[in-house]
Amino acid sequence: MEKIHLNKKLVYYISYLVIIALFNVISLFYLDWQMIVAANAFLLLILFFSSFPVVGLYIFALLYPFSGWYFISGNFNAPYHDIIGMLLLGGMVLRSIILYLEEKKHAKQILLKIFPGFVLFALFVLASLVSTVNNDSITTAIKYLLRPISFFYLVYVLLPINIIKTKKVLLNVLKLMVASGVFAGILGLLSTIFSEGSIIAHRAVPYQLFGYNLLGGNHNAIAEIMIVTIPLLIILFLKSNNYKSKGWYIVGSMFSVIVLLLTFSRTGWLALLLQLIVLYFAFYKKNIKKTAVSFVALFVIVALFSSYFILWNQITEVQGSTSSRLMMTQISVSEFIKSPIVGHGLNNFNLIIGSTFAYWVEFGDALDAHGMIQKQMVESGILGLGTFCLLISYFLYNYYKQYRISETAAHKKVALVCLMLAVGVVFFQFFSTSYYGTRMWFPLAIGFTILTLQQKRILN
Repeated sequence: MEKIHLNKKLVYYISYLVIIALFNVISLFYLDWQMIVAANAFLLLILFFSSFPVVGLYIFALLYPFSGWYFISGNFNAPYHDIIGMLLLGGMVLRSIILYLEEKKHAKQILLKIFPGFVLFALFVLASLVSTVNNDSITTAIKYLLRPISFFYLVYVLLPINIIKTKKVLLNVLKLMVASGVFAGILGLLSTIFSEGSIIAHRAVPYQLFGYNLLGGNHNAIAEIMIVTIPLLIILFLKSNNYKSKGWYIVGSMFSVIVLLLTFSRTGWLALLLQLIVLYFAFYKKNIKKTAVSFVALFVIVALFSSYFILWNQITEVQGSTSSRLMMTQISVSEFIKSPIVGHGLNNFNLIIGSTFAYWVEFGDALDAHGMIQKQMVESGILGLGTFCLLISYFLYNYYKQYRISETAAHKKVALVCLMLAVGVVFFQFFSTSYYGTRMWFPLAIGFTILTLQQKRILN
């Protein structure tokens, strides 16, 4: 009788299903049926994403800007993109274990094996852990250390870098991110059309669908997404050979710039200006004497931006925002001096600001730090601030390095736009609250992946 040889991978998957079955039998005595169904769905989706990680990444890329779109059930709530990311991470861990047990370690296998900047990330986690000595609740502090701090690296950074192996997958991810960005831009445009009142009421803000803010936040959320979408559209333009597609990418870029300008976001405008300066000096640094006209154009742009700030700051609402951020920064510096090495403990910024009487009287309830510098210096001191900045610097340096060593003009252009992307998203977090979020780290990881594939000549 002929022996039947089962594939090792199939054996491992069957073993996983057996474990799920045992879990169901045991949980019947402890959990209600809704919890059992939810747990089964969770475990089966992990199994699905372990076989099809690219599908999970596509879903994540489509959902990445929608930080205000939450799944809520009882005491559990999380953005849908984080749920997908958690499932995909579980699937990648399971896939990596199975492939290692199966002794398939070929370079083309999709598994968790690339950990860029891991030592610096580990040092940042260690610095954050040390700061928990000043937390009243160690349990709450550790929870914050796991999510969002550890979460941003494990999910937003590691997953795209390890899953994207081909040009086709990369371009599909870029197109999905652009589609989400354009949709966010449409939501912003709708708000300018249907709003009533003064000019500040007609700025581009997240338009609520069925009373729900999918993007979360205010006008800055739109601007933050446009700062990512514009460079991605330029990269797609550079990599496309179809003139019709190139035309649409140009239209998309113009649309995104217009929406960004309509947000009247000071941070967004400054980030765009910084991105344009990066492009300008990269293209013209060798021909400065021949481009006097370009300098005049740059001067005009700066003048327009300056006029904008002078006029816009006369509006009462903007003055209030500026005063609030200024007082936040003053309190941050004062609190940093009190505990400069390890800080005051994770996620304590709001508590510290809220307990400051002058701030509470003037501005009401405290908000999270509008800037990653203030956040780190207060909560984890110089250790946390230093290691976090080193981690960001690692990625920025790699972007710049890839730009410098690019062998062809085409590669250099793509690397330059990736550097433009990185500079924009990092700069934005000096004045925003997404320093642990998808809108900063996922685009940084995508840009890193673009440069890696280009260096390996996979992306031509």
